[in-house]
Amino acid sequence: MLAELIHSNLYSILSDTYPDTTSRGTRKAPFVVLIGAQMPTVLIETSFITNPIDCQRLMTNKYREEISNGIVAGLKEYITSKKQNNKNT
Repeated sequence: MLAELIHSNLYSILSDTYPDTTSRGTRKAPFVVLIGAQMPTVLIETSFITNPIDCQRLMTNKYREEISNGIVAGLKEYITSKKQNNKNT
């Protein structure tokens, strides 16, 4: 759920400014950096420095800020949903 919320918010924010943004979806895998975590974890790939357009965008504050805003919006939505679920139980 956390990954889906971050993904949808991130994609929504980026695609507003950059219409050529593509959604690569979310995936599950046993990433070594996430194994053993005692909390919800997400590995986020926002861009590829090997892609010339991504690389150029990553050099701008605006693009990096929009990425941050998308991640934060997803986290806030996740926290809000967890609080609501706790009230309902």
